[in-house]
Amino acid sequence: MRIAPFARFPRPLRWGARVLTAVLVLAIVLAGVGVWTVRRSFPQLDGELRLPGLSAKVTVLRDGHGIPQIYADNPQDLFRAQGYVHAQDRFWEMDFRRKTTAGRLSELFGTSTLDVDKVVRTLGWRRTAEREVSLLGPGTRQALDDYAAGVNAWMGQHRGFADKSLEYAVLKLTNGSYCGTRDVAQALEAATCRLRSATTGSPMV
Repeated sequence: MRIAPFARFPRPLRWGARVLTAVLVLAIVLAGVGVWTVRRSFPQLDGELRLPGLSAKVTVLRDGHGIPQIYADNPQDLFRAQGYVHAQDRFWEMDFRRKTTAGRLSELFGTSTLDVDKVVRTLGWRRTAEREVSLLGPGTRQALDDYAAGVNAWMGQHRGFADKSLEYAVLKLTNGSYCGTRDVAQALEAATCRLRSATTGSPMV
């Protein structure tokens, strides 16, 4: 049986209808691929996940705004779960900020951000953070390492570009592991400088 939905149309209209149908089908397919790519990196909001290294069950509850509340039996599990949840929700922002504060934006965007990297390295946020790491107590260092272990666990489970975020899918970027004492400390140092500048009006030096 032959199916010819446009057979009753004159020849010019027949070809126009076929072209229009093909364009609509293509648009629907592209829209579907786009939605799938965007939603693929969304965090899992219900069910259960396996996070290596936990010593007991951890519960993550989200309020009506999607803000997570984490309940654990000990600090190690709490910070590990926090790192995992943060990576779920905002890994692109975390990675962008750690590269910004280390003067490594050019790894993402090439020579267009080279001047920014030079300024940041001159300010020495990373050097300051590395000096401050040596002043941290064992408990604080352990908390940062547990947090980084949670981030790295999420990264290990989401190796594809689109699995990490839409930005990675578009830019086709890869990534190194997350180091707690270095990456978190330098992000805190940069945040402190920005806060000091915003509250006092002094330059970020």
